[in-house]
Amino acid sequence: VGAPSAPCSGHGACHAPTLTCTCSSTLGHWGTADCGDCAQGWWGPSCEEVCVHGRTEDRICLCFGGYAGANCSLECPGPADNRCNGHGLCRDNHTRDGKCACDPDWYTEDCSVYCHPSACSAAAGDVHVATLSHFECHPNTGGCRCQQNLTGRWTGALCDTCLFGYWGLNCDITCSCSGHGSCGWLD
Repeated sequence: VGAPSAPCSGHGACHAPTLTCTCSSTLGHWGTADCGDCAQGWWGPSCEEVCVHGRTEDRICLCFGGYAGANCSLECPGPADNRCNGHGLCRDNHTRDGKCACDPDWYTEDCSVYCHPSACSAAAGDVHVATLSHFECHPNTGGCRCQQNLTGRWTGALCDTCLFGYWGLNCDITCSCSGHGSCGWLD
């Protein structure tokens, strides 16, 4: 039962002589013995938000597996019995957006496509050992593509040519020809 200065945590009425609380339902949905926390299925500072697919604890909606979002209303991608296809986790702890955070080498919205850069280079055929690291997997499709990040900007069927506007041993130096020339190696 609440402290004498705030019987029933200020969210209900205390009944004598049993000293039990009857929680108010006009300003929120309070449900613990002392009316100090939300009734199951309700969350928020005033217990006025519905927790759709989860349970409540300390005024927070904690999502059941396969659901995310502040009120657990977002369904994670993948089959109901295997969210994120078993190759990732539904992001319900931090971003709470219901999207999959895929395991390494798994891609697409539902983590259903496996891709490893070494498989990309093997599929490209006769690739020189030095260009093996120039392949990467596309983060959205899981398909193979040439690396285009801070470690290099590559193009070509074998990812062995610098992307236009870049040069250097690792294709990581921006050309500074102001659009009036091209960069390349001098013999």
